Amino acid sequence: MPYEKKYFELFKQTGLPYGIDSGVSRTQATQKSLENAGIESFRAEKLSTPHPGKEKTGGNPDTGIINRNKSSVEVSLRGGKFVIDIPYSKERVHFMKTLNKSYWHPQEKKWICTADLKNANLLQKKFNLWSPEQWTDILQHTAQYSPRKKIKAVEYEDPDKVLIFIQDSPLSIEFIKKIPSRKYLPNKKAWLIDKEASYLHRLEQHCRENDIKFINHLKKGVSYNKAMHQKSWPVFKNYILQSYSLPARKTIAPYLDKIVQERYSKNTIRQYVNYYARFVKFNQSRGIDMGDIGSEQIEIYLHKLSEGNIGWRTINAHYSAIQFWYEKVMKRGKLEIKGIYRPRKRETLPRVMSLGEVRLLFEQLDNLKHRSMLFLAYANGLRNSEIRMLKTKDINFERDEIRIENAKGGKHRILHLSPYMREILMEYISIYRPGTWLFEGQSSKDPYSRSSINAVFRRAKQKAGLDARYRLHDLRHSFATHLLEKGVDVRVIQELLGHSNIKTTLVYTHVSNRMKKQVTSPIEFLGLKSTDNKKKSK
Repeated sequence: MPYEKKYFELFKQTGLPYGIDSGVSRTQATQKSLENAGIESFRAEKLSTPHPGKEKTGGNPDTGIINRNKSSVEVSLRGGKFVIDIPYSKERVHFMKTLNKSYWHPQEKKWICTADLKNANLLQKKFNLWSPEQWTDILQHTAQYSPRKKIKAVEYEDPDKVLIFIQDSPLSIEFIKKIPSRKYLPNKKAWLIDKEASYLHRLEQHCRENDIKFINHLKKGVSYNKAMHQKSWPVFKNYILQSYSLPARKTIAPYLDKIVQERYSKNTIRQYVNYYARFVKFNQSRGIDMGDIGSEQIEIYLHKLSEGNIGWRTINAHYSAIQFWYEKVMKRGKLEIKGIYRPRKRETLPRVMSLGEVRLLFEQLDNLKHRSMLFLAYANGLRNSEIRMLKTKDINFERDEIRIENAKGGKHRILHLSPYMREILMEYISIYRPGTWLFEGQSSKDPYSRSSINAVFRRAKQKAGLDARYRLHDLRHSFATHLLEKGVDVRVIQELLGHSNIKTTLVYTHVSNRMKKQVTSPIEFLGLKSTDNKKKSK
């Protein structure tokens, strides 16, 4: 009961005998401490006048769930413990030792064990202690003390295998049996499965759906940031291979080795390997070995892609990935496919924001870090990846320069740091004091994420009420178009943007209004007056 005067007065009205232990203070005698106390500190006092209906049983008044069977075995509940009064015999002592966390209490001269479901089932099966009504109460009580079902994943001596330990979960055993190539190891009392991301993902999902605790003791794989931003190619290759099953890795590894040797950009490698893996899976589903594939099978695959709702850029990328395998890995000469051609590049015009819209967008940015990132996108025409990959050392305040390294296509360029951007970045660096990365992510070891930068732009765009179709990359388009409209030579803009081909930069001439404003519409040559139009409308 709560340790309060009014409850004590009510208790005295029951007429039950009681004693006061002065060794326990009010602050110590909490409900939690009483429920989890040991036998020595929570001993039930013998009553001189037994409570009606409890003459034979006694026990813990809090639970009242006790029983004595015909063999004179008495079990009572005290918080999270079963207290078992049982006549001595070797057979019974052996049984008591099989119970979970059981021990003999010499002062009580009784056996103590955890009041969990496993022990309750063993006691009921052995001694038939509780009636159906009492058993319902026992199940409710033991649920809070029963150990939670667990699955533990542990590294194995074979790096391509994983040990899976299952505790108190028959359902999980049935789940494991459905995994191909699984094997039970009796000496370790664990299951052995292939170390594949898909299997582990399904296992975690199984645990979430069935309220099973999943304990992952596996070594953490290489992170995206570590793989993509470090110069270590072995780390990058390992990161790529981890994404595929063991059988697929054997086919992908030669392709990956060759494309890494060619030093394609890491983003291109990821994309090409992914498209090649899909090509392999398609042919394996049709029972075709990769060594037997010719232009006919490639043509069938590309035709199937063309029938789907896939953009022309994606189809071209698939073609290039397969072409690399055919020409560079298999060394079969130039790939020639009859009846299918690469889709033609669609000439799409970039979307450009007006000066007023850019100003309105920037007025929504209160955070200095967010302002610095988006200002760079417009002030220097930087891509998302170029912003997030900027290092603090890339900003040279003495020369008013920004150094862009390993941009799209592995190109480098030097950009001018304008006076306004110089002030913004100096203030930002003095307040945030970034380390390696100019714009750090949640961890100082990692750069700001791509999605987070896009989210900053999206929130500012929504606050400003701008066109929902605008994207962060449109600030780069706006940078180039506004320079062109101010009379900057297109070849200078080409260098600032890092374009290899002038044709890529010339697209901004199609959206620039500078030259178009100088053109007079032929309707002006007709000599019509707006007043004539008003008269006719009346």
